[in-house]
Amino acid sequence: MLDPFSSLAQKKGFIATLFKMIEADQRLHPRELEYIFEAGNQIGFDRESIIEIGENVEAHPLIIPPDESQRITMLYYLLFLMRIDGTINPNEEIFAKMFGFKIGFSQLMVDDLVNVMKEHVNKRLPDDVLLENVRKYLN
Repeated sequence: MLDPFSSLAQKKGFIATLFKMIEADQRLHPRELEYIFEAGNQIGFDRESIIEIGENVEAHPLIIPPDESQRITMLYYLLFLMRIDGTINPNEEIFAKMFGFKIGFSQLMVDDLVNVMKEHVNKRLPDDVLLENVRKYLN
């Protein structure tokens, strides 16, 4: 993952947000936790630091990057986390849609991206399918 963050606080806030996503369906799947460990590792955290963030998510608020490419990277990671356990719970959908809107994307675009993820649960996601959907909404 390209590191879309310019500060440690942004990184921690993003990892905390991933933990909030896995709390949305009220069940922890081992693949979800491994996904967060991998994402955290890619932005410079070790497992212990990631666990510490997960144990106190409220202490790490989301800091939204100003750059659109940074925000889309965050959204992509959240969307892939949503489907990593092989199911997409309605609460996860709601969380993803609220997150996408909160970080500055249109509700229509986020709805489309969530629908693409739902169509590809337990199936290979074609390489460009998310990008094609994003391009419809970007200038």
